[in-house]
Amino acid sequence: MKKLGIGLQVFMCAVLSFLGFVNYGVWIWMAGKMGLKKMKLAGMVLCGLMVMLMVLAGVYDAESADILMSICMILLFLPTFVILANVGKLKRCLDLRLLVKKNNINVQKLGEQECLFIEIPENERLLKTSKMLFGDKGEAVLRVIAFNEKEKADKALAEKEDRIRQKKLQAEAEIAKAEAQKAEAEKAKAEARKAEAEKVRAEAERARAERASLEAQKAEAARAKAEAQRAEAARAAAEAKKAETEKVKAEAEKAKAEAERAIAEAERIRAEAEKAKAENQKKEIEKDRKEVRRVKTEDNREKEIKPVSIGKISEQPVDINFCDEQELSLVPGIGIILAKKAIRIRNEKGNFESVDDFVKCIGIRESNAASIKSHLICTAENNCNTVDIVRKAGRKIDI
Repeated sequence: MKKLGIGLQVFMCAVLSFLGFVNYGVWIWMAGKMGLKKMKLAGMVLCGLMVMLMVLAGVYDAESADILMSICMILLFLPTFVILANVGKLKRCLDLRLLVKKNNINVQKLGEQECLFIEIPENERLLKTSKMLFGDKGEAVLRVIAFNEKEKADKALAEKEDRIRQKKLQAEAEIAKAEAQKAEAEKAKAEARKAEAEKVRAEAERARAERASLEAQKAEAARAKAEAQRAEAARAAAEAKKAETEKVKAEAEKAKAEAERAIAEAERIRAEAEKAKAENQKKEIEKDRKEVRRVKTEDNREKEIKPVSIGKISEQPVDINFCDEQELSLVPGIGIILAKKAIRIRNEKGNFESVDDFVKCIGIRESNAASIKSHLICTAENNCNTVDIVRKAGRKIDI
């Protein structure tokens, strides 16, 4: 040091002093944070010793100054090794102090028996660090921290479960809302199908009314034509009676015969008109029933048709090939449903060959077949007389 200039000596002393103060400052701060009072005191003493040796090195001779500076250099870098050796312990101390501050723990007011029911984490280093910082209350501090951490964990778990529960309730609410909307849509579709069925039914009623009106007009025209022919025949007969000569009488007889033929023709035309009208009405009714049944099937609202008794049960046997639906339904043991089925089979496949064929086709039980057969007869189509034809048309004519 003596060989150096005064300015350089001052500069070197300033630099070394600054480094020494920094190292020992860090040492003292670290010891304070770790709660090591003896280590803190040792740092202060060594820092003062280093300063004193630097001052003495500038006073003594060169040989003594070199020895003192060597000791100063050792004291200068000694805090560095101490700091590096205690970095891990310092980190644990800082973390523990942060936990104490975060949990608002007043160590001075903390009892030694605090939270004895809480288990301490199995960490020997943490326990040693806590005892080093807080002394006898170190274990109590760890118990309080563990208790608070457990409360926070339980609270977080409860909040998580509550969020999951809320999401589940929201999902169930969404599902219920979707189901309600689906039910409303189904209801709207059902209402639309019902309105469509009502519309089809109204159209069928209107068409049937128009057909009935047209048939009535045709029948009235045929009746008027027959009346006109009858009047013409009567006039011709009256003129024949007034004739005096044989020629006039012959012509009168001829006119009378023509009048009778005209009357017979008129009666035949009227009978055919009535028969055609009855057959058309029967076909239209069956067609309307099929249409209504189809609409009901689409609407999934088909209902069972209950048998309705119309009028009194006839004592005369019913002809299965020429009876209508109403007459057949009055037979004991058949009813309206089997009558409809029998009429439909007869219209599709033709007349029944016998009463047994009729019973087999409509599916009557054997226990009821005997009693039903006694009320039925079967007449072939080519053997029917005029009365049967008129009866099939729904009207009798005096012959």
